[in-house]
Amino acid sequence: MSASDRKFLIAGGVLLVLFVAAVVLLAPDQEVEEPYPSSYSAKSGGAKATYLLLEQLGYQVERWNSPIHDLPAEAEGVIFVLLSSQREEVSKEETKDLHAFVLRGGTVLAAGAGASNFLAELDAFPSWSQKKSWTHYPAAMPSGLNRGIPEITMPERSRVWMVHEDQVPVFANQDGPAVLQYRQGKGMVIWLGSPAPVTNAGMTLPANVTFLMNCLNVAGAKRILWDTYHSGERHTLTSSLSTPALYWGGGQLIFLALAAMWTFSRRSGPLRAAPEPSRLSPLEFVETLGGLYRRTHAASLTLDVAFRRFATLISRRLGLSSDATPARIAEAAAPFLNRDEATLAALLQECESGRFNPELKSNEAMRLVRELHDILVQMKLIPSNPQEKH
Repeated sequence: MSASDRKFLIAGGVLLVLFVAAVVLLAPDQEVEEPYPSSYSAKSGGAKATYLLLEQLGYQVERWNSPIHDLPAEAEGVIFVLLSSQREEVSKEETKDLHAFVLRGGTVLAAGAGASNFLAELDAFPSWSQKKSWTHYPAAMPSGLNRGIPEITMPERSRVWMVHEDQVPVFANQDGPAVLQYRQGKGMVIWLGSPAPVTNAGMTLPANVTFLMNCLNVAGAKRILWDTYHSGERHTLTSSLSTPALYWGGGQLIFLALAAMWTFSRRSGPLRAAPEPSRLSPLEFVETLGGLYRRTHAASLTLDVAFRRFATLISRRLGLSSDATPARIAEAAAPFLNRDEATLAALLQECESGRFNPELKSNEAMRLVRELHDILVQMKLIPSNPQEKH
């Protein structure tokens, strides 16, 4: 390895270290919550740990990627987990279908201000404070949901501006409730101000695990439907492709590709020397022979060589003797060439005479040689293209 190659290698290594350091220092901190706590995400704001925990506890849990209208008719013992924390447009039909599901005995575990779009009787709105630190909410009115839990911890993400008479604040502080519970018909609605208690980060707190178990026991859970139709898990691939880590990784790959191109393109010459043409090349032989003829002014000699070759090939084709005269060759070849016999004989006689004329001009010799060549091509004794094989 040359000294210049080592310099480029060292420079590339330094830039790679700078890229890695930039990724580590500039990467955003993981948020406690994600806009959509995906059951596939292992990040702190995801909910994969909760989903797997429910499976390990033996509950029939499944991801629900269908409209609310398709929720099962037998709703008793069914919990519909709706953790979308974003406010989105919901049709009146969806609101009616979810209300009918609760009336039939189903339980809805909803979170965030966006839940008020699905539940008409819920008056939730996003909190203006949006504190990053988690807030402690002590148990409020006695309920099966706060059994054995003196307080619950979650970020302040949303509040309710009015608590109706049938809604029970399970956990609350001076700013308002963080967990609400109310019944409708045979079913029940459990609302969380933030989905954090059921996220991967939230499951590390024992009180949140106990709260989740209380929710399942109070609802008599037999089947858990984890919403993916509204919670945004359909957009998981799109969001993952827009992460900064992928951008930085792609930038590093592009840099390495450019460095490789620069390394190989900066060479001043080819890697291998071009092969020298053989001095026995047919084209070089022809050029050498032509130069010899020009220097000796032997145009008649060129015509003599061409005529001898012509007489040999055409006599062999027409079955003539090797010493056939030009008149005899013209007589035999005229029918095949569709030419006038007298004209052809005169051309051959002119060639015969020019062979022995030392004063023959080069242009005359070239014309006669070309005429003999055209006759051989017409008789198909030689190819029209010199590179074609016979």
